[in-house]
Amino acid sequence: MNNRLMAELEEQRRRQEVLVEKLHAQKKQTEAHEQGLHQATAASVKHGEQLEEMRRRTSARVPKAPSFNGSTKVEMRKFMDQYEAYAGEVNIANAQRPGGAHIQRAPLSACIDPLLVERIAYWEIGKASHELTEED
Repeated sequence: MNNRLMAELEEQRRRQEVLVEKLHAQKKQTEAHEQGLHQATAASVKHGEQLEEMRRRTSARVPKAPSFNGSTKVEMRKFMDQYEAYAGEVNIANAQRPGGAHIQRAPLSACIDPLLVERIAYWEIGKASHELTEED
């Protein structure tokens, strides 16, 4: 009986050694994967920075459209002057862009505050905005 127990104990030690060896091999592989992930992350960040730098160097700045929230004709004229300047900037930027990619100009209606349209319709024309027709 004692010999059988000793044999079982020896078998368990051998299995434990095999498992420990497998665990060490798995740990080495995990460390290698972790190092590879860190390298891939660093390369990805570097690539992103290089791509952003290339975009800054090769593409023209996108002009910002003006917005109108005034109520007087003087403010409207000033806004229209700003919009014309904006349209000119977009045309210049499109001429400088490589590869035929163009910046879409914001439509005039998108630059006017929607609540302002309601106020203009009500106070200057005397109708709600949904009641306006082309003749108004």
